[in-house]
Amino acid sequence: ARGLGQLLKAGWRPKRTIILASWDAEEQGLIGSTEWLEQHDDELRKAVAYFNTDTGTVGPNFRASAVPSLRRFLREISKAVASPGGGTLYDVWRASGARRPPSGDAEPSVGTLGSGSDFTSFLDHAGVPATDIRSSGNYGVYHSVFDNFAWYKKFGDPTFLYSQEIARVYGLEVLLMAEAEALPYD
Repeated sequence: ARGLGQLLKAGWRPKRTIILASWDAEEQGLIGSTEWLEQHDDELRKAVAYFNTDTGTVGPNFRASAVPSLRRFLREISKAVASPGGGTLYDVWRASGARRPPSGDAEPSVGTLGSGSDFTSFLDHAGVPATDIRSSGNYGVYHSVFDNFAWYKKFGDPTFLYSQEIARVYGLEVLLMAEAEALPYD
C-alpha cells in the first residue's frame, strides 16, 4: 500500500482499478470477504484477478497456490524478486521442492487453490482468477494465545526480510496485472 501510494504521489495512474482490502471474520466462515463480494458482485464481473495472502510470513519457505492460468505469472514474478537467502526467489523456491512437469524441466511447485481462505468467494462464486502466497515455517502457535507480535518478532520473521519478500511478490502481482496490455494468463 505504501509503495502504491508513492507511485500515485509521483503521478502514476494504473490502467486498471486496484482495491486493497483486509478482511474480518475469516475464521468465522469467510464472512468479511464473502459479504463484501456479495455487495460488489456486479463490479466484480470486470475483475481480472484476486491476490490473497493469509498467514503472510511465518518463516523462510515461500509457498504459492494459484489457478492454472496464473502459475506461470507467479513463477515469472519470483524471478524478479531477490531472496533473503541469496539469489532470486525463483531459485530458492525451485530448490526447496521442485516438481517435474511433462517437459522434464524442474519448476517451483505451485499448489492448487481449494478453500479455507478469502480467495474462496472470489474464485468459486465470482469466477475471478486467484493466487495465494505465503512464506511458511514452524508455526505451532496458530490460533493460540501465543500467536502474537512478540512470537512473530522472535520466531516468525525476526529480520522482517521474508515479510519484505512477500510484499515484493504481492506488489509485483498487483502492478503487473494492473498495467498489462494483454492479461498475463497462461
